[in-house]
Amino acid sequence: MSIAGMSPRAQALSDEQRKRVRNFRLRVLAVAAGLTIGGIALAILALPAFIIIYGGMLPTMVAFLVDDQPGRYLFRTVGVTNGAGVIPHLQGSFQYLSSAGVVVSPAGSIDTWLGIYGAAIGGWFLVIVVPLLWQMGFEAVLQYRMRRYEEARGALAEEWDLEQPDG
Repeated sequence: MSIAGMSPRAQALSDEQRKRVRNFRLRVLAVAAGLTIGGIALAILALPAFIIIYGGMLPTMVAFLVDDQPGRYLFRTVGVTNGAGVIPHLQGSFQYLSSAGVVVSPAGSIDTWLGIYGAAIGGWFLVIVVPLLWQMGFEAVLQYRMRRYEEARGALAEEWDLEQPDG
């Protein structure tokens, strides 16, 4: 640490970059505070819905913490698919409010959790597998084009009575 109390990494940032980092941290803090206050209110008013929302969106929270790439595509993809798994079960969970209906609500069903976490796994699958599939397809197209160009080059060499290139 330097005399000013900042790490060398922090000193290397420009004032504009420090301002953006500070604003991002403040936004994250504001969202966390809002989620905490909303979660407490939801837990008091509708416990089954709280369990489904907060328990079901855990994979999205993990993706948020893990994803440090620009654009945060892992977080976005897992969040959307995970949300798609959570939303269908919310209507049934709000019917039980804060009574002892947690066991009979969708929050107590294994099918609910399989659907929610299955959707989140689908998001992780998309992020991991789709780029690999795209790369394999792209390489197959390139190989096909290279073969076609090699054949055309051989045909031209034959037509012009040139030596066949090694290839």
